[in-house]
Amino acid sequence: MSPSTAASADDLGLHAWSDRCHEALMDREGDRRDGSCVLGTHEAWDFDRVLEGWLAHIRERLAAHGIHYDLDEDLVRLPTSLGADEARHLCSEAVAGFPAWIDGVVDEVRSGRPDPRKWDARSQDDDGARWVKWDPE
Repeated sequence: MSPSTAASADDLGLHAWSDRCHEALMDREGDRRDGSCVLGTHEAWDFDRVLEGWLAHIRERLAAHGIHYDLDEDLVRLPTSLGADEARHLCSEAVAGFPAWIDGVVDEVRSGRPDPRKWDARSQDDDGARWVKWDPE
């Protein structure tokens, strides 16, 4: 392994959207009363899985530049060849992709929405199933 330095994920701005997954999904969900909701009748967002998906996306984007984001320690290991300003810029670019990424999640969920006349929730094999959970209440 090549030498590296560590920086806080928060200092690099990687938490910018993590706390906003809930808000972003609720803003894009639609209305259950008029049928525009992307969720089935007995479905709810699985916010933990969406956040995990977002963080995995960030990790993949950064790994392409030799940056390792350790979620357990909430540290980012930077190659010594990468300056702090460049690292901040790369992290900022990755985080700036959140609106497009979350729109992709919503589109995937919408494409697998069950027909309410037949089902109240999608099967695990349907599009978007990884982002939702059964919620009979």
